[in-house]
Amino acid sequence: MVNERDGSDKENATPKPVNRSHYFGACPECGDTDGYLNVGKNHWFVCDAHRTRWYIGSNLFSLSPDEGEAEWETNRALLEGYRDVVRLPMTDPDEENIQPPHDHPVERNLPRTKPEQDDDIPF
Repeated sequence: MVNERDGSDKENATPKPVNRSHYFGACPECGDTDGYLNVGKNHWFVCDAHRTRWYIGSNLFSLSPDEGEAEWETNRALLEGYRDVVRLPMTDPDEENIQPPHDHPVERNLPRTKPEQDDDIPF
């Protein structure tokens, strides 16, 4: 049925994705994530299906002892083919919106879409 006021078709509308399980956000197109990639001290979450990425901060996770320049260069090259998006925040059907506290280091970094030092990732 088409809404006469705004012309929308609610019966045939594509449902918006919901993120109920990914604390650091999810792809706004599907509500999922394929994890994160490190490039130096910077952390990027990705959705491979939609080729999206969102920056969540620097120095939040411990780096693997095996991780170094070669892996960061591979990750950097992969991320160049992805587009920046605003993460889909985690929600719960019983609560309005679950978000980290404003003083949490991740929350302070979320509004930025680029790493602290632009020269770390040249895209």
